[in-house]
Amino acid sequence: MENIMSEMVKRTGNLSKKIGSGLGMLKFVVEWLENP
Repeated sequence: MENIMSEMVKRTGNLSKKIGSGLGMLKFVVEWLENP
């Protein structure tokens, strides 16, 4: 049971990292477009 929990946590962590880097990238692009 604990294995399933840690696997879930790992996957959720990876997903949130991907989302976070995606948002960071979006923010970077928006700032670059606003300040050429």
